[in-house]
Amino acid sequence: PVDLNGASLATGRQLTSGAIAGAVVVGAAVAGAAATEAALSRPSSTAPFTDGSEDKPLEIAKGSTERLRLQNQNQSHGFPLGTTHRQALQRVAATQALSLGGYKIFIKNGAFDDRPSAESSGEPWVLIWLAGGRVINEKTGVSVSETWSTLNGYTDSLVVEVLEPTILHAFFVDTDVKDNESAMTVSIERLPS
Repeated sequence: PVDLNGASLATGRQLTSGAIAGAVVVGAAVAGAAATEAALSRPSSTAPFTDGSEDKPLEIAKGSTERLRLQNQNQSHGFPLGTTHRQALQRVAATQALSLGGYKIFIKNGAFDDRPSAESSGEPWVLIWLAGGRVINEKTGVSVSETWSTLNGYTDSLVVEVLEPTILHAFFVDTDVKDNESAMTVSIERLPS
């Protein structure tokens, strides 16, 4: 989930435009399914909620705060990923089987650049989908059969404990994947037990 300034509500870090697109897809796909106690018990703010349904979202004034609430029921902000969508993601993703143990996943090098030029070096970000077993994402501390995450930049990482063998799927989303150049390497480091 992201606020209207593009900051991750989970980490407080500013997200890139590509990561926001990925986070919207991922966040919408799992809206409500992966809520944690920590997320539900955040301190309240005096800032009003917006439900994101405005045709043209209002800009946030300097020094003010806006909160964006994602709904899961009547006014769903979830994008359903049915069997066909999931199979399509599995076909395009780079995959790796993970056995029991701890792993640190991060972008080692590379980036995708849809505007190749001397001024642009590309943006290092990737979507990670773990499914098929049970894992605990260190950031949420919740044991789940499926989890999604984004890696945003070379210093970001995902640390997971695999409780049941699972499959890691790594991919990116774009409106035109054919205009991207270069490649990216995602490292999966097995942590000592």
